Amino acid sequence: MNIVTSICVNEASDTHASNYPQIKNSQNIKAIYWRCVMTFCLTARYFHPDESIIVYTNDKDIPLLNGDYDVKQELEKLNVEIKSLAFKTFDPGTYSASFRNAFYKLEVINQLSNLKDNSVLLDSDCIWTSSDNSLFEILNDKTKLVLIDTYQRNGNPHLQVPHGLSMKNMKDIYETIEIPNLSLKREFPIWYGGEMIASTPEFYALIGKRLKNTFDYCINQADNNNLLKFNNGKSIFDNDELISSYAYNTIEGELINDCYGKIAKRIWIGIGHNNVEENDINLPIWHLPASKQNGLKDLFEDLINQNSKFYRLTKDHNYYLGRFFGIPYNNLSMNRKLTRFTKKTLRYLLHIFKS
Repeated sequence: MNIVTSICVNEASDTHASNYPQIKNSQNIKAIYWRCVMTFCLTARYFHPDESIIVYTNDKDIPLLNGDYDVKQELEKLNVEIKSLAFKTFDPGTYSASFRNAFYKLEVINQLSNLKDNSVLLDSDCIWTSSDNSLFEILNDKTKLVLIDTYQRNGNPHLQVPHGLSMKNMKDIYETIEIPNLSLKREFPIWYGGEMIASTPEFYALIGKRLKNTFDYCINQADNNNLLKFNNGKSIFDNDELISSYAYNTIEGELINDCYGKIAKRIWIGIGHNNVEENDINLPIWHLPASKQNGLKDLFEDLINQNSKFYRLTKDHNYYLGRFFGIPYNNLSMNRKLTRFTKKTLRYLLHIFKS
């Protein structure tokens, strides 16, 4: 199986740079994402020593991290293949106000039909936590497309949490899309997360064609002053998952294996939004979108150290990794609050002492 991730960077020729809503106060976004890629690959290779690992990128100048850490060289040491792929076919350009770079995943999906073996495509801010073979076993059924129903709102199609966008709201827009031989196969469309897709080359060819037809239709509408917008004010180009979910919802439901809670989960670890659950510790893949600048950074620093305790463990690697994210104890937010309070108190005391 091919374990695949990707990274899309702004290029000098871009007239509309990507916006990164999950990155706060950083001048070096490129380094942040390459750090995520490296951490992804380190965990993927550790738990899957014999699988093919591939990184697709449009970056022509892969950076050094920490001054002298050569990402390209280290990926080669891990036997990770770096594939150059232009961001062209699925670039929404100025029609996207946020997450434009995430559309690069659609470029990658379109390419996976060209590979010989089955592939799993994951966001770079995912990590592997074990050598669990559940995904491999699911992919033995070559008729299935593996996805994640990210927000699990089937029980209430009118629920608008968390984006002010319900399944009913999605349906209202999706039903206006008129593409020959492409229509919704369920009453209320499911929001399938973009962090994971896995299947055969043949299924990727089918999905790639549907994504291209959907994307081209929406671009054509926008070019003719009909930019498709949802009730929350977001356009269909403000999140790659809104385009891809339409394509996925045109597939018969029995052909989709929803692996939520079985293989992977989008885990939010923050003071404001936190969905950590005790059973998350057993998932072989964690998607950690809010941890790019803290937990994943700290884990990267740990894993590039060959003397890390991680490499000496014989079991419970998932619990070791969980320490960086408050999994399964959901204590990271409290620890951060305590750390902030302690630092603030020390600064105050130091100020008083100097006075």
